Amino acid sequence: MSMTHPAPADPPAADHSPSRAEAPPSAALPDWAIGLLLGLFALLVRAIYLFEIRSVPFVQHLVADAEAYRNWARRIALGDWLGGSEIFYQAPLYPYFLAAVMRTVGEGPLMIRLVQAMVGSAAVMLLFHAGRTAFSRGVGIAAALVLALYPPAIFFDGLIQKAVLDGVGVCALLLLAIRCAAQPALPRFAMLGVCTGLLILSRENALLFVPVIVAWCLLTLRDAPWRIRALRSAACLAGVAAALLPVGLRNAYVGGQFVLTTSQAGPNFYIGNNPAANGSYVPLLPGRGNTPFERVDATRLAEQAVGRALTPGEVSAYWFEKAGAYIRENPGQWARLLALKALYSVHAYEIPDSEDQYFYAQSSVVLRLLSPLLHMGVILPLGVLGGVLLLRRRDVPLIAALGLTVIAGVVIFYVFGRYRYPLAPMCILLGAAGVFELIRRARAGRALSLIPAVAAALAVTIVANGPTPFPRTMELAVSHSNAGLTLARAGDLPRATRELRRALELAPDLRSAHFGLGKVLLMEGKLAEAMNELNLAYDAGPPIAYISSALGAAHLVGGNVDRAIELLESAAASDPFDAETWINLADARGRLGLRAEAQQALRNARQADPREAHAAHRLAWSLATAEDAALRNAEEALRHATEAVRLTAGRDPAALDALAAAQAEAGRFDDAVRTAAQAAELARRSGRHDLATRIDARARGYQDSRPYRE
Repeated sequence: MSMTHPAPADPPAADHSPSRAEAPPSAALPDWAIGLLLGLFALLVRAIYLFEIRSVPFVQHLVADAEAYRNWARRIALGDWLGGSEIFYQAPLYPYFLAAVMRTVGEGPLMIRLVQAMVGSAAVMLLFHAGRTAFSRGVGIAAALVLALYPPAIFFDGLIQKAVLDGVGVCALLLLAIRCAAQPALPRFAMLGVCTGLLILSRENALLFVPVIVAWCLLTLRDAPWRIRALRSAACLAGVAAALLPVGLRNAYVGGQFVLTTSQAGPNFYIGNNPAANGSYVPLLPGRGNTPFERVDATRLAEQAVGRALTPGEVSAYWFEKAGAYIRENPGQWARLLALKALYSVHAYEIPDSEDQYFYAQSSVVLRLLSPLLHMGVILPLGVLGGVLLLRRRDVPLIAALGLTVIAGVVIFYVFGRYRYPLAPMCILLGAAGVFELIRRARAGRALSLIPAVAAALAVTIVANGPTPFPRTMELAVSHSNAGLTLARAGDLPRATRELRRALELAPDLRSAHFGLGKVLLMEGKLAEAMNELNLAYDAGPPIAYISSALGAAHLVGGNVDRAIELLESAAASDPFDAETWINLADARGRLGLRAEAQQALRNARQADPREAHAAHRLAWSLATAEDAALRNAEEALRHATEAVRLTAGRDPAALDALAAAQAEAGRFDDAVRTAAQAAELARRSGRHDLATRIDARARGYQDSRPYRE
């Protein structure tokens, strides 16, 4: 049996890098020019993509987190620089960034996305400089080109979402870490800490980066005594603290607790680790997956279980303990769940959040062409190849450790494509360096030294590109359903119907699509068809509040008031924060002559959503015009009517009509006449002549000092 001697050990780290052979300086562009050209190329690709997706419903009509971020940023831009009056529940960096963008270029979704495309292009430039500094110009160019064309990067840069800051933040962190390894000066370590802190304020689980970076400073950068290494770690920690301390102080000021980032860790941990967890996001209550719902539900459910009011920190601790109890009682099931999340975190498929890359790809040639070529199933194996080949370098262990930390941070909680996106620049950089190193060793006749790295890369390739139990077709159907619901809210019923029917073609039993189609058909006056779709949604599983509410509204339209009240009261008990349910319940009770109960339902609607103008003017109208004197309250009516006018910017004649009635009930008849005249004129200009006629009739009563009675 013949034996092969092991390959010689690699040369020292200083010499162990891809070839730096390049054109003479006189014939080469300077690095800044190359970086700029790469950034412009990335911007061109993103601009083409934005042009292609301009008709996607979610581009003009924001949903879920995008809508929440836009509203949050709008409040900041209008002067609420503390960002609210509660401890942050979501990472705050992106809303402040978005507020600055809105103050600069306005609120137009296209302009915001163009600015974000520039930020994404800046990430490409940073990755070039990271590759150029650590390895060679060729590696930098290759890494930058891959990031410029990486479909998830293009997709995330075009979303009203914080992933765009995650990308540029990770690329900046890589560049700073590489420069710290090359020239370890204390100010650079402080800057590395600041960058890490800002990344934490965009992606909370980047907190896990801190111990990794400190360990790297102490254990890997062994060019200096322990005292110097400790000073470098301290400088890095000081930078992290400098970034996080203002948020901690702000949280203490507005919420009474010193919380360095956010208070959502506990609920998020439970969402990813509970008996119903599936590896991705499952809301605490069915049908309430938006972040504002999640915060309210997490608090309400925790307080109900404990039996008292809780601070945000106590709410988080409650959910941590609840998840911990599940883990202790079901270790085997939890281990299988972790394995599933680990598979999802490295798989080629991008698990969607509220917006789906593959749904957008149906409208984008750029995404359709690039998605099969560049994905996690390609860049992760290449990153493993580079990590193994170049592990003896000073900077590569940190990049590899940070990549593993990203995966761990996702697996601990739950998996979305955008949550693992910070892994991509690390894989791309190591992958580009690994390919150059593979070529160098192969040319040098050292093929045997490649075996461990190639074997590891092949193993990861098999896992990352293998089958996954994640329901891809169902997710695409959900995206079509969400698009249909979004278009329905915008009043585009024909397109909404097409999207919802497409969802049902992909997933015939999808409850949300049957629900959405039923709502659209009800808006079109097709009661029988609407009832059929809503009943299909209702019968498809356990009761869900919004489905019960919609079916109750349909029964109300059909005249079955008793059944309507039964369904609406059930929906309100399950979800007391849905103003529309309470408004419909007020209608139903009113039809049975239950005026006091109807009034209370409208009050509940106002509590559920103080921004709901319809509930405000309806409640004001009832309080001002009720025939029963016990149900009238002029002062309360004025308050709600004034708020309704404010919420509608004085452009809703019904709100002004309610204000006039409230003024008359309060004895302010001159004001009532003027307000009624304004309401009637506005109704006429908007083509609502019947309403204008009724308002004019009421105004004549106000002129005679008679309040209106319903």
